[in-house]
Amino acid sequence: MIEAHQADLQVMIDHARDRKIPMVVIMFPFMRDLKMSELYTKPMTKYFKSEGLPVLSVSALIEDLSPQERVVNFDDAHPNEEVHRRVAIGVTRLLEDMGLLSKERTTDQLVLR
Repeated sequence: MIEAHQADLQVMIDHARDRKIPMVVIMFPFMRDLKMSELYTKPMTKYFKSEGLPVLSVSALIEDLSPQERVVNFDDAHPNEEVHRRVAIGVTRLLEDMGLLSKERTTDQLVLR
């Protein structure tokens, strides 16, 4: 299953490379079980890194939160506002490190280079 997914992703990666479009990967785990997510996130992270793509691990950003503190509510396991806040900060720092986002900005305005 992962190999088939990688083949599909390779089409996107090649498309972006051919057009010189920078890519980053934001690796979201299962919010309720970070450890079990590693069955999927580890091989995918290895794949993306082998393609030379930077990977932001959401697990590393939220491991200090309990499962209940990560999700919208009991019935909705999607990431909540706190998770998205942390991801936004992580993406911003990653884009700055890549030189794709200026560090000169206000909290309300991001300036793309």
